[in-house]
Amino acid sequence: MGMNMGMTLVQGATVEDLAAVGLRATGVLSSAEQASVSPDPQMVVARQIDGWLVLVEPGTLVAAEDETLSSALHRRVVAALFGSTSDTYSFAVCEVDRTRRHLVDSMGERVVDEGASLPQENRVETLAEDTMIDLLGEVAGVNVWPAFAAPDWEVLAGGGPTTAM
Repeated sequence: MGMNMGMTLVQGATVEDLAAVGLRATGVLSSAEQASVSPDPQMVVARQIDGWLVLVEPGTLVAAEDETLSSALHRRVVAALFGSTSDTYSFAVCEVDRTRRHLVDSMGERVVDEGASLPQENRVETLAEDTMIDLLGEVAGVNVWPAFAAPDWEVLAGGGPTTAM
């Protein structure tokens, strides 16, 4: 596939909840597939899947702000950054109590390893596209991929968490 994108899952949240971090629905619909390859680094789409609000973007606007999102919304947040071109992958889980697990692998080397390891990562030697997809599914217990090309994702506007701070 070769993806460069951010994917952020917020447990139990709705699009309306994102107003707390300055993001709101525009009324425009798109697909996660289109958002992930958008030339606009600020494009973010959201959709609810199995009790999670899933956000997809071509950049790192939201996914890099998992702690901000988690504390603003008081929700568990799982954030994954797929960087196929730079061969850099980031995976973070931020719990409501602010404990956080953060892993970053670049060029097959572990460059960030913070927090207590998750039982689900035992089978993951190195973060790569396929292992990240598996880890996301296991940690969140949701499979976002069947809905990835669906045309009913909401396009968000607002510039993201950093401007809302």
